[in-house]
Amino acid sequence: MQPAASPAARPRRGYRHLSTETATVKTSDLVSGYLPTTFGGTSVIIDGKAAYMDYVSATQLNVQVPADTASGSVTVTVTTASGTATAGVTMVPVQPGIFRSANYVLAVRPSDGVIINGTGAGISGYVMAAAARPGDVLSLYATCLGAVSPTIAPGLVFSGTYADTTSSPTVTVGGTTAVVSFAGLVGAGLYHINLTVPTSLAAGSYPVIVTQSQASSPATAVMKISAN
Repeated sequence: MQPAASPAARPRRGYRHLSTETATVKTSDLVSGYLPTTFGGTSVIIDGKAAYMDYVSATQLNVQVPADTASGSVTVTVTTASGTATAGVTMVPVQPGIFRSANYVLAVRPSDGVIINGTGAGISGYVMAAAARPGDVLSLYATCLGAVSPTIAPGLVFSGTYADTTSSPTVTVGGTTAVVSFAGLVGAGLYHINLTVPTSLAAGSYPVIVTQSQASSPATAVMKISAN
């Protein structure tokens, strides 16, 4: 299973003392090309298997769930310098999630490199826009879209090689199905979806939903569309 999805294991407000530092994994932190399983004095075990660490802070851990065929309730154990805590979560094979900011989908328009973020708020070094246009080809980033071919082991850090999802997800914008030209794994736990914004959409804000194997991303992710 690549990767196993455990949405209930995502960080929640109120967590404290998860790490003694705030840090993102660097190349020098990799272990034989894989993300570390201990980082910032913290480790995470999911269903008895070590998870791969990407980011740590006192209140948030970003980890990739290890390969697992389990489905249903499993145990997550977090061990830090402050001690150990456990919680039960639900493991599912697929659970799509879209990268977003303040509920606006984050998308890149490859034709000009513009980042669509729903507000147009600037980020140093990047060109931003609030809205996409009907007919635009966009790249979205997502998580937990399931198996890929060729198989890539969870935790492996790679670049330059795309692994297609074994089944193509469906993406709707405002209930209208978009044409998906590519969906696949482009990094450890990171999926990339290329789609064309439906030309029939009028100006407005629309929910974007990714569906894979009958599991759908939350309808709270929205995209602004401008007049063509």
